[in-house]
Amino acid sequence: MLTSGQAWDVLRSHAPRDQWLTLQDVYALVSAYVELDEQDRAPIATNGKSARWQRTVRNALQTHKQSSELEWDRQTGFRLPT
Repeated sequence: MLTSGQAWDVLRSHAPRDQWLTLQDVYALVSAYVELDEQDRAPIATNGKSARWQRTVRNALQTHKQSSELEWDRQTGFRLPT
């Protein structure tokens, strides 16, 4: 099962620097580099549309946007500084 640390490692290693990414871009990047299992793909709630792995990615983003490691703009998205 994907951890927040693994999600952050993928972003730090593979996201382009100084380029804004949408949340969908971040999801695509993480899913390209991590093998997601059935538990990852399970919905968070029975009526939820979001999968567990996507919540894990959002948690990683939330943790790191509070530091200088990740920039966040409500309109533009996420960016790893150079």
